[in-house]
Amino acid sequence: MVVVETVQEAAPETEKKWDFASDKTFKKRLIRKGKGLFCPRDGSVCQFLITPLPPTSAETLTSRSLRLGHTLEGLKEIIIGEHDAELDHMLDKIIEHMKAEEVAEFKFNINAVEHTSLNTEVGSKAKESVLIAIRIELLSFVEVPELWELNSAQLVDGGRHHKEEGVKWFKNGNHVYALRRFMKAIRFLIVVDKEILENLAKENEEAAELLKEYRFLMANVYVNISAVQLKSNNYNAVIDNCGRALALEPSNVKAFYRRGLAHASLGNSSSAKADFLSALKLSPNDKDIRKELEKYGIGSKEPLKEMKTE
Repeated sequence: MVVVETVQEAAPETEKKWDFASDKTFKKRLIRKGKGLFCPRDGSVCQFLITPLPPTSAETLTSRSLRLGHTLEGLKEIIIGEHDAELDHMLDKIIEHMKAEEVAEFKFNINAVEHTSLNTEVGSKAKESVLIAIRIELLSFVEVPELWELNSAQLVDGGRHHKEEGVKWFKNGNHVYALRRFMKAIRFLIVVDKEILENLAKENEEAAELLKEYRFLMANVYVNISAVQLKSNNYNAVIDNCGRALALEPSNVKAFYRRGLAHASLGNSSSAKADFLSALKLSPNDKDIRKELEKYGIGSKEPLKEMKTE
């Protein structure tokens, strides 16, 4: 008996199947398979070509991106995780699902209005979206270690970098980008093995300094997240994150102050007053803290007398 094998030709490009990403944020149609086992990840340097597909124009892509520049012509090089516009954030996610030399087409929606506030109702276009269709050829990328493969110093460096970028965005009034960076900082810092670092710090001065910086940095990232959450009236989250900060750094004035503001907004007068008094004890000349305490009938000298008796 002769068995005849039927070899099916590859489907024409127009018939290739569109597949949804696992989180449904984009659709992908594979044009050419990539090589190797690994995909880029946060921190990878990637070289690629990007082409807009109808109905997307080159102007739409370049105007909505902080990294693509003024033209899509030629080679593009990016570092995954190092740009914060919504389109760039989606490009990161897409490229993290590709392999070297892979070619694929993608479709996804982004907000018609680039939000800078976590309060998303920004005019009539707050809920409108723009369809983006692109083709990407990932030419190459540099593999980087997983977070769990980094040592404590590298993790602290990564956390510090993203925290500083977040502070820049917050000062510029972009709370969405700021929060995104602060959360990236947390991703690095929570991987630090605090128990091992604490044991090393008992005998090693360098480890002791690193532990001190880790605690300070982690606490301040939580406090910075709480600042963003205050802007969006997420008061319970503010209380939680300020509590986390104080567990790491009990003398953090901003944590007491912002938690006090959150308690006050929720009507927790006794808790708010206690936090403001704790903040004032650490920073007696702070006018903002004194102003809040005046709402509870405590004048400029009374808090100091009360705290001296504790």
